[in-house]
Amino acid sequence: MPAVFIMLLQVPEAESLITDLFAHYKERDRRIQYIREVRRMNNKLVDESGASLIPERYQKLTFAVHLPLVRDVMQRTSASLTANYPHIVVPPWSNQPSAVKASSKREKVLNAGLLRLEEEAGHPVFRRIVASQISTGWGVNQFLYKPDHWGNFPKRKPNEDPMAYLERVEEFKMGRRLPFTWRHISTENFFPIITDGRLQRAFVVKQVSLWDASEEFKEPIEALRKLGTSILGETVVPRDKFSMAREGIRIVEHWDTTHVQYFAGEGGTMVLLDEIEHGYEQLPFFIARGDQGEEDDPTFMAESPLWPVAVLQPIIETLMTMKLPVADLYSYPTPVLETTPESEA
Repeated sequence: MPAVFIMLLQVPEAESLITDLFAHYKERDRRIQYIREVRRMNNKLVDESGASLIPERYQKLTFAVHLPLVRDVMQRTSASLTANYPHIVVPPWSNQPSAVKASSKREKVLNAGLLRLEEEAGHPVFRRIVASQISTGWGVNQFLYKPDHWGNFPKRKPNEDPMAYLERVEEFKMGRRLPFTWRHISTENFFPIITDGRLQRAFVVKQVSLWDASEEFKEPIEALRKLGTSILGETVVPRDKFSMAREGIRIVEHWDTTHVQYFAGEGGTMVLLDEIEHGYEQLPFFIARGDQGEEDDPTFMAESPLWPVAVLQPIIETLMTMKLPVADLYSYPTPVLETTPESEA
């Protein structure tokens, strides 16, 4: 495991550590990509050296057969785990009717808040976490406190009626986002440092558009563009913002138990954008692991339950591919030889 820096990271230390983590998690990411290709039936029937698994004499007689085995297991497992949405339970502190009533009210508010957080995230967070847990072995999610969402919280005016003030507060809350965020983090963007089973530090490495980076960190577009950009996929944005939304820049989040640092750029151009003391006293990540391992090796500490099927599927596909010429031969009409007295003579 790469060395853990006790103090906040400087730019050279961050660049070096990120490079080490990329190498450390290389095998994990290779397996994730392999499972994804097999699940989408885009895999090639070749061995590790790149040689075809189909004998040369068969290649002109058949075509590659792909089976939806991994995809089917993925869909069935995901559907069974997400059939019921998570439900928060608040046990009453006593058997008194007032305690039971208060507990029930808290349950309703918290469960409604969880649904609201997922709506504000703009994607099905819970289902993505479960799907990632199955397909990659890592279901990573993050829960953050965002007090700036309620930055202009109304204050009570002098001599204001309490009920009138509460009405203003309710109107304010209805028109604002909740002061929390819940997000799913792609496994291939998540690089934790785990020692003795404990999460010590974590890096989240992602490509975001220049437009979003400029909005979030209040940095000029041109200043960010000098750090190196790449072309992102198609993005639905206003026409005048199109070029900035298509240009992407690498943003690195470095989390420890007290601070979060934001770096931008790569290849010797990395800079520190921001540094915040988050006050959580722990890392705000939760990892739902697939096939739980007992070691800290990133390849085996959380394996995808799809891995055994993904290994077997190409072998079965190879056998099915090689059987196609036989099936094709059996599809021809069977010739029947009839004899006549003349032919026997």
